[in-house]
Amino acid sequence: MMRIVDQETRKAWLEVQQLLSDYWQEIDFDQARRAPEFYTEDCVLSPNTGREYRGRPGVRQFYDERAKRGQRHTRHVVHNMRVNLETPSLARVNFILVLYATDGTGPAIDYEGPDVVMDADWLLQRDISGHWRFKELKGSPAFIGTEPYSRGQLLKSS
Repeated sequence: MMRIVDQETRKAWLEVQQLLSDYWQEIDFDQARRAPEFYTEDCVLSPNTGREYRGRPGVRQFYDERAKRGQRHTRHVVHNMRVNLETPSLARVNFILVLYATDGTGPAIDYEGPDVVMDADWLLQRDISGHWRFKELKGSPAFIGTEPYSRGQLLKSS
């Protein structure tokens, strides 16, 4: 079914695309230092590891646990994003997330990837200042590659 997209949905799509680009830039290039700022206070992060992380402190815990492993060289790529406004301040966002990752620093030589191709289903909420924030993050892997850490995290939850 083809949708007719109104101006409000177009605006939300553009804002969400920018938010996702800024978020993955933060994760891939700044060690997720500001990651919790992208989330609502009551968010739920379900990274397919068998655990849920709640609230901004939970998001911080997730990225601190990741950082304890040492330097990660990652690129998160978003494809086929769809935005459905449930209300003017609540949006369901679906996209395909492709993750390339390896331990250490780049560039990754003779790399065989991607590590994960995931169907993402996220709920975003607009705050009182007008900024979109992540409220609920869920996804399910469609493809799992051979990179040991990502593979181990995803397979232990199945």
